[in-house]
Amino acid sequence: MTLNKHIILRELHKSDREELESLIYEEWNYEKYCCPQVAAKFARVYSNSCLAEQTYIQVAIIDNVPVGIVMVKNLKVHKCPLL
Repeated sequence: MTLNKHIILRELHKSDREELESLIYEEWNYEKYCCPQVAAKFARVYSNSCLAEQTYIQVAIIDNVPVGIVMVKNLKVHKCPLL
């Protein structure tokens, strides 16, 4: 398979959240275990928990649509806020 489109990495925008949560919703198949409304909430909680733990985040964009995310945690810098 050949990718004929350019992938752009940029900072996370608030407007990206819904599309990224949709990707998580689809990939994790939450709807197998609960109703769509609860599944959407699970995707949001998972997304928020991942984002809260990172020190660097970039969103992958193709044709102005978020298609993925790069998350990095610098263990020398990041400290868990709960400990």
